[in-house]
Amino acid sequence: MDLGELHKQAAALQAQGNAAAAAQIYRQILDSGQSDFTACHQLGIIHAQMGQFEIALQFMGAALRANPDAADAWSNQGNVLGAMGRSEEAVASHDRALALNPAYAVALTNRSAALRELGRFEEALDSCERALAIDVTLVEAHNNRAAALGDLKRYAEALTSYDHALALSPECVAALYNRGNTLRHLNRHADALASYARALALAPQDAEILINRAATLHHLKRFEPALASYDRALALRPQDLETLNNRGVVLADMLRFDEALASFDAVLKLNPDYAESHYSRAVTLSYLGRFEEALAGFDRALAIRPVYEEALYERGHALAALGREEEAADSHARALAARKDFADAPADAGISESEREAALASFDDYAGLDGR
Repeated sequence: MDLGELHKQAAALQAQGNAAAAAQIYRQILDSGQSDFTACHQLGIIHAQMGQFEIALQFMGAALRANPDAADAWSNQGNVLGAMGRSEEAVASHDRALALNPAYAVALTNRSAALRELGRFEEALDSCERALAIDVTLVEAHNNRAAALGDLKRYAEALTSYDHALALSPECVAALYNRGNTLRHLNRHADALASYARALALAPQDAEILINRAATLHHLKRFEPALASYDRALALRPQDLETLNNRGVVLADMLRFDEALASFDAVLKLNPDYAESHYSRAVTLSYLGRFEEALAGFDRALAIRPVYEEALYERGHALAALGREEEAADSHARALAARKDFADAPADAGISESEREAALASFDDYAGLDGR
């Protein structure tokens, strides 16, 4: 069979979703001694789809040695590098693609994802705007534009961009999911639940959607469905520490304290240094009036994470309940000082703005502060 026929066969198999059979034919081409761009490029794509990024990168490199002017191969190599966490190199690879084809909207879109990973949100947004100026029907460009707007806290604009994506592709799970997250930022929690429900109808086994749905239900104090959603997520990812911990918090809010403690203990069995579960367990013990045990738990959480405002504050309550008023006042003062240090931390301190805001809001909830 000649080379053209082999390429046709392999492409047909890929189109049918039979990547393994297509890969066999591409390898057959390469085993014949051919330095074949298409075979190398497609094997790179196939291995990337399988999550085998090191192998994918080798094939992409071979493809580009065979044809260094292939813009699509440079962009696909950028995608592989991005998946490997090598974002600077990913941007450079997309830039090589764009040097060859400045109107390559897909490369501009993929470049934006790498720029977001580097925290270069304005550039990511600009890259998407350029892509959409070339092809306004590019769903992924609308999605990435929305994500960049979300990074910049321009949530209303992000929502509009997700809606544009969904107008083009109503069953785009990523857009529905991220739209739900954006609605939560806008405090439109009921609408967020509706967006998650649409996403789950299309992807019922997606643990991330289930987790965010559960968190939204918890916020709305709909504890039973929140617990059910966390349980569905844990059936898919049984060792997800954050989800196990949050499940325990829901159980505690339902006054099912023994089950809550069991959930926290399950986390600590998997990771004895998970500070959040030491803290959550200690709060639950405080509810039960077991203040000595609670104090030990807060101290363990603080040994792992010394600047933990909520733990310092709740530790103060436990000390007060034990009649240790001076120590309680000191713990509360340390909590308030830690909050101020955290709020005033410089931008290069390794704390993202979203982490800072979430942590301060969480602490202010506990301490009854207004954040000033």
